[in-house]
Amino acid sequence: MMLARLGEEDPRSLGGYTVLAVIGQDGMGRVYLGERAAGAPPVAIKTVRPGLQDDPEFRMRFAREARACERLSGAGTPRYRGADPDGRPPWLAVDYIHAPPLSVLVREAGPLPPPGAMSLVRELARILPRVHRLGLVHRDLKPGNVLVARQGPVIIDFGLLLDLASPTDPLDTDRRGTPGYAAPEHCFRRPVSEAADVYALGAILAFVLRGALPVEGPAVRRRRDGRPDITGLSAEAYELVADCMALDPADRPAPATVVARADALSRAATPGVARPGAFTWLPPAAQDVLRAYEEIRLPEARPATHGPAAATVPLPRPEPPAPTKVMEPRASSTPAGRPATPRPSPPPPPPPHASPRQLAPPPLAGARWSARLPGRTYYAAPVLHRGLAVVAALDGTVRAFDARTGEVAWSRKLDGRVECPPATGGDTLIVSRADRWVCALHTSTGKELWRRPTGNTAPSTPVVAGDRVLLGDREGLVRALDAEAGDLLWTARTGDRAVHGAPAVHDGRVFVTSWDGSVYALDARDGTRLWEAPTGGELHGGPVVSGGTVHVGSRARVVCAFRASDGRQESQVPTYGPVRARPVAYGGEIWVGCLRGGLYGLGAGHGTAVRRLALGAAVHSEAAVDRHSVYAGTSDGRVHRLRRDGGPAHPWYDAGAPVEAGLRTGYGLLFVVGTDCRLHAVDLGADTTRRVAARPPAPEPAP
Repeated sequence: MMLARLGEEDPRSLGGYTVLAVIGQDGMGRVYLGERAAGAPPVAIKTVRPGLQDDPEFRMRFAREARACERLSGAGTPRYRGADPDGRPPWLAVDYIHAPPLSVLVREAGPLPPPGAMSLVRELARILPRVHRLGLVHRDLKPGNVLVARQGPVIIDFGLLLDLASPTDPLDTDRRGTPGYAAPEHCFRRPVSEAADVYALGAILAFVLRGALPVEGPAVRRRRDGRPDITGLSAEAYELVADCMALDPADRPAPATVVARADALSRAATPGVARPGAFTWLPPAAQDVLRAYEEIRLPEARPATHGPAAATVPLPRPEPPAPTKVMEPRASSTPAGRPATPRPSPPPPPPPHASPRQLAPPPLAGARWSARLPGRTYYAAPVLHRGLAVVAALDGTVRAFDARTGEVAWSRKLDGRVECPPATGGDTLIVSRADRWVCALHTSTGKELWRRPTGNTAPSTPVVAGDRVLLGDREGLVRALDAEAGDLLWTARTGDRAVHGAPAVHDGRVFVTSWDGSVYALDARDGTRLWEAPTGGELHGGPVVSGGTVHVGSRARVVCAFRASDGRQESQVPTYGPVRARPVAYGGEIWVGCLRGGLYGLGAGHGTAVRRLALGAAVHSEAAVDRHSVYAGTSDGRVHRLRRDGGPAHPWYDAGAPVEAGLRTGYGLLFVVGTDCRLHAVDLGADTTRRVAARPPAPEPAP
């Protein structure tokens, strides 16, 4: 990714956003990096260059793109943040995605192996029906317009969008897509339909498998029989590519068919390939490219200067993060919207043979102790059990700290990656490994007690319920294992999508949530399915049961409550954004956050929203609740605290990096993990008068 410093001719603000840098430009105009307020999620702001601002056709096209982005907002496309097609210049703001374009990913990491390529195309094909249901055709789908983010691919740039509701579109320009990826009907001025995007899917699949696309002139080379002349693919992959790239749009498969065929091929190549989440199907080299983009430190706002524009330079890899600290009161912001006082310099690197305890940074104000975790990016919640705080890192290291002092009790390196929190019960710690094993360690020593394979797919978050271990997997299966020996007791199928969150057990029933959007109730004795209830959106976090009611948060922007006995829906509370986190039950209340910064307190009995608060940044994981307070971590690195008996939420602790793992309270401490691989144990009695004033988020509209 290339960024350029702002030049003399570039604006310093657009529509209330501070402009930070130039992301890129094309024939229509420039795209800027901006932010609403210091630390707020960055946005990409697209503009129209001066020579086209007075052209009615370009203004109309820009307005159409803005309307489409607003209608599509999210679920495989960037979240819409605002636009002014009549401004000078016209501008359109969407969420900035910290991810490389597919073209860059393949250039830097090489072609994807067949499972990864099929998984990518499968996820792209799942996005297209949402675009097409709105009567829209992208028309310029290509590797440069696909960002590969951690949660999966994201389609961008709807500048050549076709609205099928306007068959006589006056903006049907001569530019008709990109050579090789543009369907033949573009080039020959024939009617264009949704099948044009399917054609581009086939070309993208060929590109990611080969690293290049054989293009002659405006199109891909063809054989005498009219099929694309693309070599170096397996027979099965070529058939899918050729069918998608058929000359006749009527011969191309529907996106749902592409999903099914790509899914079957991905599993045939590598059984048990995980469904959502790019890190589950990208090879290591591509994962490194994605991490490098995630770790880029974006430029900070500065007062406007009017010197000559600097040359475009690649962004450097970030320096080690600055030490975490309790949030100090900040002075008034600079005109550009950033605090005047910079963070302290990062600590020097540890000695080559430092022990785990030596790797811990010194205690910080408000934090009783902090520790550095192995690996590069951490996103599983810590586990508190019998005086220990246990964390499992992506590199397979499981480490137990004395919860009160931060001393390392034991550390064990497992063979496979650990991508979800462990579970505890008695003397046993259950760890799901991404290499298709689940193992049990002794809580006090880390000694391995048993390990069991989980078949052809990676297991997900486990839970220990009495003498059983229950866990789902990436193919929709749920397993019950004997907690003492690891023997398989039963297996049950939900849908055909991943079960990510930990199951919940209540009154002889097991409740699980699936990425297919449904909640399933199983008999705890043998796994028999008792009922299924849809929510309308993917379910990432697990369920929670309170008062005979099952609560789940859905990416369909709702929190649903179902009667545990028969699955009858009792309530559905709208949220401001998709819900990824597991709800938390405490004292007759349900607390859950959403990806647009909303935090909700619900009545467990009636399911209605009794508290709604705007935190200003995304809430990715579950909150922590104790007798007096609720704590929620956000993607800007802050932990917010509010009293359960009323009042607003206040930023209370700065973790120094996005908080994407669940928070935990215990032993008078709040345990927080940031994506910079640091674990913080913060005194719950830390002086809350030192909290910083909350950033002023936009008021949350009524759902």
